[in-house]
Amino acid sequence: MEEVSGLPFTDFMDQEVLQPLGMEHSTFDYSATSQFSKALVYQVDGRIREPKRFTALAAAGLYTCTADLGKFLLANLSDPSVLNPSTLQTMATAETFINQVGVYGLGPHLYSQNDANSQIIGHDGSGNNAINTAARVDLMSRSGIIILETGHYDLASSLADEWLFWKAGVYDFVVMTRNRSYLLTLLVSGYVVLLLGFGLVLVRSRKK
Repeated sequence: MEEVSGLPFTDFMDQEVLQPLGMEHSTFDYSATSQFSKALVYQVDGRIREPKRFTALAAAGLYTCTADLGKFLLANLSDPSVLNPSTLQTMATAETFINQVGVYGLGPHLYSQNDANSQIIGHDGSGNNAINTAARVDLMSRSGIIILETGHYDLASSLADEWLFWKAGVYDFVVMTRNRSYLLTLLVSGYVVLLLGFGLVLVRSRKK
């Protein structure tokens, strides 16, 4: 982007994305964040720490708020001020597959791959002791969810999963993976109950 535009990444994003969408409380320029009221960053033990800075601006350098992210999600619903509708649809078309199921487009994650009544895209982020974000939008119903939180590694994603299940009525690959331990517990418990039941039936049949 910098080579093609001749602009620093921060300036390009400000001119081509943030300003056209009216994201007035968002920036990739850390020096410009002094004008914003920034949320405290909580660790998992409840202590407050200073926010960390990353060299990967595109992946981890955006300072924003839920209101501005809402404007960004709405821009995925054919807002021509940044990208035209055909480009947006191309971005939401599957490019990466797992077991023949599309999981990534050109940027967004695809969340409701097997539901014909919804087309939910978005992205989550986590880590960094402990920040978790989730932003998803249904391109068909024009509804979405945004959660930004600190102090927990996956609270935002878990709540967004509940919204996804309520909205699309399906447990997709992402939800299944995130809840793998819980699902395995249910599976093992089911097998134990079946084995106990089978053993009880076998014991009674032998007594007869």
